[in-house]
Amino acid sequence: MSALFRCFIAGAAVAVVALPSTALAQQAQDPDVVTSAGKAAPPTPSPTLVHPLPAPPPEVPPKPPPPRRLDTAKKAPSLAARLKWRWPEFRNYQIGILAAQVLTAIGSVAIPGDERMKWRNGFDEAARDALRIDIPEGGRYARDASDVGLVLLVNMRFVDNLIVTWWFHDKGSTAWQMTLIDAQTVSFSAGLNSLVAGAAGRERPYARGYCHEELESKTSDCLGNNRFRSFFSGHATAAFTLATLTCVHHGKLPLYGGGPVEAAPCVAGLAVASGVSILRVAADQHYMTDVITGAVFGAASGVAIPYAFHYAWDAANGKSDSTPPSITVTPMGAGLGVMGSF
Repeated sequence: MSALFRCFIAGAAVAVVALPSTALAQQAQDPDVVTSAGKAAPPTPSPTLVHPLPAPPPEVPPKPPPPRRLDTAKKAPSLAARLKWRWPEFRNYQIGILAAQVLTAIGSVAIPGDERMKWRNGFDEAARDALRIDIPEGGRYARDASDVGLVLLVNMRFVDNLIVTWWFHDKGSTAWQMTLIDAQTVSFSAGLNSLVAGAAGRERPYARGYCHEELESKTSDCLGNNRFRSFFSGHATAAFTLATLTCVHHGKLPLYGGGPVEAAPCVAGLAVASGVSILRVAADQHYMTDVITGAVFGAASGVAIPYAFHYAWDAANGKSDSTPPSITVTPMGAGLGVMGSF
């Protein structure tokens, strides 16, 4: 063979040997290469990077609900609403009662003066010796001071009714009802006091020495019926009636806005009433039992009359509205002690 032929045979053998490996390499690189079964080989998936799942966030406890805010504007009534009169109003028949009480107070003054109640005791004598003013004209000064105290208590009622309630709060109807209650209560206590004082006929303590002197025996203090009207004290009765009326009105109506301030006029009124009562003994116008009886009766009247006709009842249904307050007046040493609940 020629050399050219031998080279051709060797090249063909190398081609036959290299052909299968080349085909296999192309088949691995080309996904569309047909397999021996005549089907396309499945595509080789490309490798993917797997990331770990993020950790769940920590559980946060739920927030508690906010506190409920009370709507005080809707729940609590306004001051004007609380000052509105909500009890039975003054009736026509009560006007008749008031007139009868006034006539009794005026008419009983005409009861002839005479010493019908001749009663003395150690308590009255000891209190008289301790409190009586012996200096000249001292008794008259004490008597005038007791009159001033009584005028102050009357003015307290006018201030509450006319200035505070009617003018400042513009509650004319409430002020009118309060004024009628005051008139009814004061006329009741004054009428019964005047009737008892005239009927009892107890001689005033000053007359024991004053009216037995030649000049003084001819004065009006010794000749008039007033000399025998010692039991029971009209000043103490009126003073404690007015003071307890102040307490009752302020206990039921927020005249000064409500709260502890309402106790201030009550305490002041009771203090003035106690001073008036003590001054009546210092002026030698009454015995201690006279002023204690008057104080107890006046305080009871100042509570009982307003509650019996008005404050104990609800105007809407006629049922009892509340428990009435209680006031106790007791002797303490040479003075009076006043305790109460409202």
